Amino acid sequence: CGLFGVSGLPAEADPSSEDLAALIDMLGRSEKMPSSLRAEVAAQVARVVEDDKRAVGFCARPLALESLAVLLRASAEDESMFLVAAATHRLAHHPEAEHLFVSFGGLDIMLDHMRAEALSDNVRLELSKAIAAAATRFAPRLPEHIAGALEEDLQELAPRSRVWGHSVHTNVLALLDGLKSRSKHVVVRPSLYS
Repeated sequence: CGLFGVSGLPAEADPSSEDLAALIDMLGRSEKMPSSLRAEVAAQVARVVEDDKRAVGFCARPLALESLAVLLRASAEDESMFLVAAATHRLAHHPEAEHLFVSFGGLDIMLDHMRAEALSDNVRLELSKAIAAAATRFAPRLPEHIAGALEEDLQELAPRSRVWGHSVHTNVLALLDGLKSRSKHVVVRPSLYS
């Protein structure tokens, strides 16, 4: 038996309502899980949101995005963080995921993770792609005080992002542009690496 009392959530099958409910429940409890189980839950989420139709269905589930924010906050180790970053990057392309980034602090949480010194280059790149994609879509909807705080954080991170590589730096700059232009109705330059 897999994580949810069934054989897991295969990538090619639509998860049942019960499977999604179990996954969302696990997401909400992920802060108290051992890192290996957190990585397994992150892998399940990544599989669910690979498909656009399932990603939209996931976003529509009560507590799904709020619970995903719990997993995002709890994932400090590279294995689960990479998978969560990949899932949030995928979700950032869906307007239905707005609450993850706007209401539940997804952008702020990802920026906090970007500051971690021990983060691997692959995880940092995946996080930067998720941040840039979310900023491109959702920056105009952020409350002013949150956008201002994020912009300050990015001003601090921008010089450090050069050390993390050109792709990461480009994505950080795209997010900074998105926050600066949110009230000017200017089209945000898309990230080259999203």
